Amino acid sequence: MTSEIRAEIRTEIRTVIRTVLLALLAGLLACAAALVPTAAQAHAGLVDSTPRDGATLDDLPSEVTLTFTEDINPPAYVVVRHTDDTALAEGEARVEGALVRQPITAGGPGDYTLAYSVVSADGHRVTGELSFTVTGDAAAPSPGATDTPAPSPGADDSDSDSESAEDAPQPADTGGATVPAEEDEGFLAANGSLLLLGAGLVLVVGTFVVAARRRRAG
Repeated sequence: MTSEIRAEIRTEIRTVIRTVLLALLAGLLACAAALVPTAAQAHAGLVDSTPRDGATLDDLPSEVTLTFTEDINPPAYVVVRHTDDTALAEGEARVEGALVRQPITAGGPGDYTLAYSVVSADGHRVTGELSFTVTGDAAAPSPGATDTPAPSPGADDSDSDSESAEDAPQPADTGGATVPAEEDEGFLAANGSLLLLGAGLVLVVGTFVVAARRRRAG
């Protein structure tokens, strides 16, 4: 084999390898773009709730609310339970865009759990659970309200002032982080074709490299 033919073969092999490498680079960039989360790909997440997770309340509200990052498709399911396993949800939850409202019946002091299951606008189900505590302080009678001897004249003003200070509701604790949305479990199904493309390009490059080495050895 003459030197001119060998040079021509080398040039051809380099051209093929360069083309395949460029195609491989384009495939890898496409895979990388698919791996980067965007706002359009993100699923709905809980951003606010009433009561908030970990809150301490004087009284149980007449309804609980959940606010998400995007609109929710009805129906939505919300379950509120007391520690004695009593369910307090009353009727079906109402969906108003990204807001979900669930009326609840009256309940006494104790610990409560709020579990929800909704479907976001992109079709993915989002579930989570919150907890809060009701102390019942606002409904409790002030100590000594019954069987109290009649106050002496002139003591009415001071007694009423002290009772008002004791009965004044304390601000509820709104601490506690909201439950994040569940992670996407269908990533491989959505991006499998891109991953297969990258693997195929790697295989093609490897084949060309092996063939080029064999030609050079011959």
